[in-house]
Amino acid sequence: METLRTYLNGLALGKQRDFAATCETSLEYLRKAISKGQKLGPALSVLIEINSAGAVSRKDLHPDDWMKIWPELNSKATAA
Repeated sequence: METLRTYLNGLALGKQRDFAATCETSLEYLRKAISKGQKLGPALSVLIEINSAGAVSRKDLHPDDWMKIWPELNSKATAA
């Protein structure tokens, strides 16, 4: 979640709101989730990764369970 916090803080407020909207959520929800250490859903995590151009990855958002949610990411890492 720290990666997401850093990414958002690097954007102007309007761009933060635009980013959240393109991720189909609100800036308030993202800020609350960050502050509470709340797990984001898989679909939202994918949208964040896509809309941040990979600056915030699914692995960053799910450090303990990404391999269970997206096992294909593990096979890509070992294939590289």
